[in-house]
Formats: sequence, C-alpha cells, structure tokens
Amino acid sequence: MTKLLDKVFDYIKEQGMLQPGERVVAGVSGGADSVCLLLVLAEWKRRYPMELTVVHVHHGIRPEAVDDARFVESLCGRYGIPY
Repeated sequence: MTKLLDKVFDYIKEQGMLQPGERVVAGVSGGADSVCLLLVLAEWKRRYPMELTVVHVHHGIRPEAVDDARFVESLCGRYGIPY
C-alpha cells in the first residue's frame, strides 16, 4: 500500500495538485471511489499540513443513502476530519 501511495503522492506533487497548507473540501458519497479519495487525502494530511473537510450530500433518493451518510460520518470521525 505504501508503494501505491508514494506513486499517487509523487503524481500529486508533479502536477501541483496540492500544496502544503491548502484547504480542501472533498465530496464523499460513501462509494468505493470517494472513500479511496478520502483515505488518500487523510494520509496526505497526516504527512503534510493541510485543512481537510468532508461534505456528504444526502439526496434521499435511495433507501440506503442514510447508511452511506452514517458510514462517511463515522469514517471522518475515525480520522479526525470535520464532516
């Protein structure tokens, strides 16, 4: 996993996507892709100073959307990320 994260972080740096001290708001639905993004950003935050906040929009379209919102909130709590 560390090797993969190193590759991702190298790409972020090469492309100038994130700079230390930046403020990032990430939309996290609870699906695999956005959870992966959250975990990558959480690790970036651990290594480099930045402000990270997560936003989840519960549209109420799917019955399981309540579970998605709770999952994202719980994950943010585990990583100390404002939700």
